Parts: sequence; structure tokens; C-alpha cells
Amino acid sequence: MKYFKSPIDNRLAIYDHLVVHCTATKEGQNEVDAEWVDSVHRKKGWSGCGYHAVITRTGEIQTYDRGFKARPFNRKGAHVPPVSG
Repeated sequence: MKYFKSPIDNRLAIYDHLVVHCTATKEGQNEVDAEWVDSVHRKKGWSGCGYHAVITRTGEIQTYDRGFKARPFNRKGAHVPPVSG
């Protein structure tokens, strides 16, 4: 399965770093996907999934613009503040 389209998404050109965040799930918990993260975050009173992309245990990359319940790229991330220069 090919994950990255060519040419690379131009939105990524504005970023100078990548933050990888662990969902801290239990071993063997297989239902970890953007919909599950969205549900967990909403139960905490948040506005929904705080991640722009969720990588499932099978390696699928789930983003909002691919129809998944991830955070849209035009919204600031939920857990990491912007880096000031």
C-alpha cells in the first residue's frame, strides 16, 4: 500500500518539525483509529480528535481530508503549542 502521493502535499512545506504522540493504549487493543481517538477525546470534554493524523496498528494513515475523524489540517493541534522563533 502506498501512503504518500507524489508530489508531496504542499501543506507540509510550512512545517519544520513533526510531533509524534502516543495514545497510551493497552497491549492488544486493536480498535485504535481516528474514530476511537475522537470518541475518547470527546468523552474528556474536548472538541474531538486532537491529532491531525492517526496511524493505526496496521499502518494506515487516517486524516480528516481522507474522510476520518482526525483534526483538520487548518486547525491548530491540541496538545503541542506553536513554537515561537
